[in-house]
Amino acid sequence: RLTAALDYVTNILDTVRDPLMVLDASLRVERVNRAFRQMFQVGEGDTDNTFFYELGGRQWDIPELRTRLSEMLARDTTVEDFLVERDFVGLGHRSMLLNARPMRRADGATERIILAVEDVTERRRHESQLRDSEERLRLSQEVARVGAFDWHVQTDEHLWTEEMEALHGLPRGGFGGTRTAWAALLHPDDRVAAMAAVDRSLTTQDTVDADWRTVWPDGSVHWLSARFRCFVDARGTPVRVTGVNVDIT
Repeated sequence: RLTAALDYVTNILDTVRDPLMVLDASLRVERVNRAFRQMFQVGEGDTDNTFFYELGGRQWDIPELRTRLSEMLARDTTVEDFLVERDFVGLGHRSMLLNARPMRRADGATERIILAVEDVTERRRHESQLRDSEERLRLSQEVARVGAFDWHVQTDEHLWTEEMEALHGLPRGGFGGTRTAWAALLHPDDRVAAMAAVDRSLTTQDTVDADWRTVWPDGSVHWLSARFRCFVDARGTPVRVTGVNVDIT
């Protein structure tokens, strides 16, 4: 009867696209679903009570995972997004996110554990590449003294990079974050023209080039060259103005 029940559960799990394994309360694998077998190249007859420790050169004998699962059983909790990075037989080095849930009997005791596996290798690789790209961009902006900004028109939220703040003589986090705060940093003789240039982009959505002066907190005057463009939503309503400033003093 127990075998029939487990076979029934396996048939259900086989409909799930994510790799899953069923463990008993001793942390030994009883069943894996079709997606798991396909990912880890497991044959139909390879899942027995030694599977957890012996499959693929003991690849699933992961001490930190065993510890987390034991803690889950002891504290009646779950395992959320537990990251495992290691070499898997036939797959090479992979990054896996594991999530585990207890299956309880009617009396509340944990009888089995469902462990879901998500391969996030490519996602983490792309995230790493994105971080590297952002760091290169930040360094290039710092070296070239280029500041970037993003104005959310509907909420009047101005997002400035550190380089943008430095171009206005401000410390990191020193910008007020609004159109009014930006206008206050402009030279009084250039303020109307600078704000009109931004407003022109809201109307035309063309890329705008403009130069103006800014006054630093120490009273010194600096020239900036700006290039920016307005982006609209599906209805043509201005949403964001994005651009850069360069010090041309």
